[in-house]
Amino acid sequence: MSLLHFVLMTFAVTSAITCGSAQTCPCEEVLGESCEVVQPVGQSSCIQNSVRCDFCRCRDGGSLTCAEGTQFQYQFTGVGDRCEPRPVSFAECPTPTPTPVAGRWIVAEAGSGCNGACFALGLPCNEGGIQQMNDLAAADPSTAQSVLNAAGVPCPSVEDCATTPVCVSGGTSPGILDGGACYYNTEQTSASCSSGIA
Repeated sequence: MSLLHFVLMTFAVTSAITCGSAQTCPCEEVLGESCEVVQPVGQSSCIQNSVRCDFCRCRDGGSLTCAEGTQFQYQFTGVGDRCEPRPVSFAECPTPTPTPVAGRWIVAEAGSGCNGACFALGLPCNEGGIQQMNDLAAADPSTAQSVLNAAGVPCPSVEDCATTPVCVSGGTSPGILDGGACYYNTEQTSASCSSGIA
C-alpha cells in the first residue's frame, strides 16, 4: 500500500469508505511527490498539511494495471476552514510479487547452515537470495513450492513458522522439516548464511 493511500485512509471517514466496482485502469507509479492532506481538527474544521507520498494514478499508456476505487476524504468547502467528507477516486498500486533470485538451491544438512553446504561445493552463500525465497513463500506459497521443486528441493507442502509451531528456533527460513515439509517465516526480516538448525 502506498504512503498516499495510507494517509488517505488515515484521514478518511471510516464508516463511509466504499470500494470501486472492480474496475481497472492503465496507470503509473509516482514516487516522492508532495501531497496536500486535509485533516479534521474539530467537528467541521480542518487544516491542510503537505506530506511526501508515493502513489499510482490512472494514465493512458501506463505500464501498470491499477484497481480503481472511491473513498471519502475530508475536503474544504470553500468557507474558511470548514470541511466535509467527499468522495474521491483513487488508483490502487498493484502489489509486486517477489521473485526468487537466480542461482543454485542447495539443501544443507541439519546443523551445518547454508555457509557449510555452499562452501563445501566452492560456492558462496547468498543471504539476499535466501530472504527473497522466504518472502516469495510468504506471498505465494504454491509458487515457492513449484520453484523449489523445479530446483530439486522436494517440498510436499509449505508452512509458515510464525503461525504454526513447526520451526526450531535459531534457523533461517526457508528450510525443510524432518517430515519433509518446507517452511518460511513471515516474521523473518533478514536471512543468515551462518545459522543452522541443530
